[in-house]
Amino acid sequence: TGAPARYYFAYGSNLWHKQMRSRAPSASPVSLAVLRGFRWTISARGFANIVMSAPDEVWGLVWLVTAFDEAVLDRYEGVAQRSYDKYDLAVLLPSGEERICLVYVDPTQGEGRPWAEYVDRINAGLKDTLLPEQYVRDVI
Repeated sequence: TGAPARYYFAYGSNLWHKQMRSRAPSASPVSLAVLRGFRWTISARGFANIVMSAPDEVWGLVWLVTAFDEAVLDRYEGVAQRSYDKYDLAVLLPSGEERICLVYVDPTQGEGRPWAEYVDRINAGLKDTLLPEQYVRDVI
């Protein structure tokens, strides 16, 4: 049998279920979650990113992904080209449980403006994944 499934924390365009399912067809949404000690931003490349920031937190969606799904996500996230690096980080579920999740982080910490088509994908994700209203208004 293959490698076991693992948790993946999406905080950008993979909040959009249609995009996520097209990239990782076996993935299933698990729960909203929060990643503490980070801040959501748009990278210099124009895509969502997170940067360490002690007082802040990032909301997102935890997905359960297979090893095949993860390999496909790695390609989309440009892991081989170092567009994004992979980390295992602890997120907090609304139940109070912690989950260790795969999280993609752009190693370029500079900030920029989002691409127009990326704004559309983020907005589609925000319709699919109902993050806290205050967070969306104040952060995203």
